[in-house]
Formats: sequence, structure tokens, C-alpha cells
Amino acid sequence: CDSTLQEREIKALVTAEVYEQHLAKSVAQAENKIGNAFHCKTPDCPGWCIFEDNVNSFQCPVCNQVNCLTCQAIHTGIDCKQYQEQAKQEAETNADARRTQEMLEGDQGSGDCRSV
Repeated sequence: CDSTLQEREIKALVTAEVYEQHLAKSVAQAENKIGNAFHCKTPDCPGWCIFEDNVNSFQCPVCNQVNCLTCQAIHTGIDCKQYQEQAKQEAETNADARRTQEMLEGDQGSGDCRSV
């Protein structure tokens, strides 16, 4: 079948719960296809944004947490350099922190990081 269902047709054919699941999947697919999308780092938060090169932080409209786009983390109260030092120290004993440190070293070559 070459036909495509319109959103209004899908909504009319399925339950409200199934339709909400469909919408959530559609939004997730859109987010994944956009190269400059950033998903909030708060666990289980569905918030995300499309960012521009000159933006270093994003306040999530869902949970209101400020995310550092440069560090790809939430580090409220400390600047990027302090966060990176903390991650480096934790990387010595923690596998998850070690992966974070490797990401920071790979993506932060310029060191152009601003406080959040």
C-alpha cells in the first residue's frame, strides 16, 4: 500500500493512549534526525532543543534545569573548568566518569567552555 495516513486519521483510529505514544515516537525520531539537537541531561526528562553554534547553555522548558551544551552535562554552581577537573578526578575510580572524561577530552579540544 502506498497510502500515507494523516495525523487526524491516526488520531481517529486509535485510542488516546496509543496516539500519545505515536506522538512521542514521532518527536523522538525528529530529534534523532536533527544534527544540532540536544536532549536534556536530567534523567527521564523528555525536554530537548535545537541549538546554534553560538549557544553554550540551554534551560530545559520541561524540568527548568540549565544544561551545559559544551560539557553535555548539568553542572549547576560550578563552571566548565571546575566540572572538567571534577570529572577527571572521578574518572580515576569510576568507569562512568571515565567515559565522561573521554568525551570531554574528545569534544573540548578548544577549551572554549563557559560557565553555566
